[in-house]
Amino acid sequence: MDFMKKVEKISKKVGETASETYNAVVNKSGKVIEGTKTKFEITEKENKIQEIFLGMGRTVYEMYKKGENVGETFEQESEKVDHLNQEIDEMEKKILANKGLKECCQCGKVISKESHFCPKCGAEQMDVDVTTDESVSKQKVCPKCNAICQEDSEYCENCGEKIS
Repeated sequence: MDFMKKVEKISKKVGETASETYNAVVNKSGKVIEGTKTKFEITEKENKIQEIFLGMGRTVYEMYKKGENVGETFEQESEKVDHLNQEIDEMEKKILANKGLKECCQCGKVISKESHFCPKCGAEQMDVDVTTDESVSKQKVCPKCNAICQEDSEYCENCGEKIS
């Protein structure tokens, strides 16, 4: 009988230990899950803040493009955006040129490089030689209408927009 009591006592102790271990694991995993959930919520809020910042920046840039006063700091940052957009436009034009294409100087439709008139708007096309190598083009691209302008142009000959 003593043997059975010992087995029963050991079984009871094992059961209690297993139960305590299970409860500890549940408690810890609950804390881990709660911590992960909280970190996810923080990330969501940080993303919302970034969206607000982007919206604020977009608003400032749109004000700048309209000629409204946005302050010297924001004007300098907006000019950087203009410069990057011009570089992107030039790169896109080089890609088109490599494919034997160009954009209409009036409506922006992608047309054959050899076209003398746009099939969409009928505008007569200028002969534009866009370099396809890695050198920087000496021509300027209007940020408003995408017209190709001379290197020394301060304003677009097509639409009158100021060229940086």
